[in-house]
Amino acid sequence: MMPDIHIAEEILDVYAERTGLTLFLLDHNGAQVTEASAKSPLCIELLDRPNEALLQAFQERLTGGRFPKRVIPYDIAPGLYSLIIPVMDSAYFLCAGVYIEPNTASTLPETLSELCGEGPWQQLTAETAVGTLEKEKKWMAEVEKAASLLDSLKRERAFSYDNQVQMIRSIPQRAGMDRSAFIELAFRNNPQLDFIGLAVEEEEETFCITDMAGEGKALEDCRFVLGEGFLGRALLADREVVWEDISDDTRSAFFREYDFDPTSIYCYPITERSGSRLLLFTGTVQGRTLTGAALEQGQVLAAILEAGSYTSSLQLENRRQIHRLTSLVDICMTMASTVDVKRIVYILVDISMSLSGGAFSCVLLKSENSDKMQLVSRGGNREKISAYARKAAARHYREYKPASQLPEIHETEDGSCIVECPLVHRGELLGILCVSCDHVTRKELEEQQTFLYTLSIIGAVSLQLARQKDEHPEERVISALERAVAEFDLEKHAQSVKLFETAEGFLARLELSDRRSYHILSACRLSAYSPAFLAEALNEQEPVRLLQEARQLLGGKPWSEAEEDSQLTAVLLAYTESGDSLKAVRALGEEEGVLHDFCVFIEEIIISEEEFALGEDDQTSEPYSRIIKERLPLSPREQDVLDLIIKGQNNREIAAALFISDHTVKNHVTKIFQKLRVTDRAQAISKVYQMMYEPNSAPGH
Repeated sequence: MMPDIHIAEEILDVYAERTGLTLFLLDHNGAQVTEASAKSPLCIELLDRPNEALLQAFQERLTGGRFPKRVIPYDIAPGLYSLIIPVMDSAYFLCAGVYIEPNTASTLPETLSELCGEGPWQQLTAETAVGTLEKEKKWMAEVEKAASLLDSLKRERAFSYDNQVQMIRSIPQRAGMDRSAFIELAFRNNPQLDFIGLAVEEEEETFCITDMAGEGKALEDCRFVLGEGFLGRALLADREVVWEDISDDTRSAFFREYDFDPTSIYCYPITERSGSRLLLFTGTVQGRTLTGAALEQGQVLAAILEAGSYTSSLQLENRRQIHRLTSLVDICMTMASTVDVKRIVYILVDISMSLSGGAFSCVLLKSENSDKMQLVSRGGNREKISAYARKAAARHYREYKPASQLPEIHETEDGSCIVECPLVHRGELLGILCVSCDHVTRKELEEQQTFLYTLSIIGAVSLQLARQKDEHPEERVISALERAVAEFDLEKHAQSVKLFETAEGFLARLELSDRRSYHILSACRLSAYSPAFLAEALNEQEPVRLLQEARQLLGGKPWSEAEEDSQLTAVLLAYTESGDSLKAVRALGEEEGVLHDFCVFIEEIIISEEEFALGEDDQTSEPYSRIIKERLPLSPREQDVLDLIIKGQNNREIAAALFISDHTVKNHVTKIFQKLRVTDRAQAISKVYQMMYEPNSAPGH
């Protein structure tokens, strides 16, 4: 009789997650004992057919047969396989299926129709795993581990059955499993062992003993390399290894350095889902030899530890993905409410760099009416980014295929790794989002590719929507007047272009309606003309009025007698026409209101811009520092920490920059998350940028 069917099903669920196969138990007659862990839709369909096609196939195999005590692949139908291994003293059979033999996927649907009747076989076959030799070997190893755990349910040994059951029950829930507590619990319930230890990979080929229960406490925090001593040899072999009577063995020198003299040692290498490696080792120090039961329980401990680590990794990854999706939703909402192309580009540059933690991020944006490319970048060396951007633009636009919009990983001549995401809308290449992603693992790079790809899709749609906004009725007249200036006075035209770009960056920060921004920008574009001439040329008189009153303010009219839009226009004119001098701006009056905001804007430049055709550098800004200081309920030190988080620094880098401990940084980060009502760095960064581009948003919403 099954000792505990619920625990058995929990074990099967864990290993179904690991293999992607459906796991279940059959008795000697081929009857199903446990619920199937639903991972393979085809397997579930075969189990649920009216004639139970899959169970009949198993019954034919099981009845009267003799089975080796190892995993064997069985062909359920031509080209369709399942794995079977006897468990619990051959009282039951563990089945894991189904998978398809390579090169038979095209004929399998017809075969299943003949054997089982009509069904959605084409679709189910397409969703079923193909069992290559490498995959089959991996699945067999996982099924053997599951069988080992199930066998432990059948026999009560020195390792307490109740505690073993308790640990097995906790496998699916052990997110962030406390390994130290696990090692201590295992040691207390196995009196045959004198010690249990755990070594964790710190970096490639270097391992640290993080936990010791029982004898050998001095080994904690000791390090060894792959191949060194018994522990290093076990990891090098990458399989379970047992050594007895090792006291006189020269490989024990590592232990004797720490006054530890084991008699026997049994090692269990473990590979986590992330690729990191662990080593669980047990043994004796009093001349006793490990019994078969004690060695088997070591296997059980390793299997539980590995399964718990795997489940913990899955849960952590799921939480990370949920947080990233939440951040993407916030970003999407912010960009969807933005009708300004430049704001959207700033968001793409800032968010991609902050969340990837790279050295720089940039957007290459193609002009709608020419072949000019605009570069907006943050971080890194401006000259190097400019040189790289020119090559990237030429490469993408020369080789662009309308059907392709997937991100590419480009390696520069100096070895830097850059993810390049085309900004494509309905087959049109609008630009390219380029993000540096150095010093990350391959898995992290794949995750960042996926995130940046999604971000590029959102960005492309937002850019297209912003470009398609309705033009003002007078736009053609204003554009014609603007082009006319270029014909008769290139210097004034260049100055009006500079004035417009500065105004565009500054107004992007202010809470102005689109109509107000349009009128101020129009006044800037037409600044080369006299208000009297414009009054006759334009039907729309608001830009004329703004320009006229701004000129009056520059000529000495009291600042307080003009409305805010006229003040804004005057500040922009004073700055640009004085050769970008803040001194000229401050001479207009007390540094408050519009004057104060403009001075802060100029002094906190964080974005660099470049247009290739002109070769000019234009610096504008979307600073988050003011948001952090003025609108968030943070202490000065918390403000400093959040500022460095947004710059992509980790806890250790923040601690070094602020001359505080890692622990103190962790406390500050926790308090910041609580005050902003977020759960991770991505959401905190997203919250700050949401407040920057949506001035009415509150910190806790």
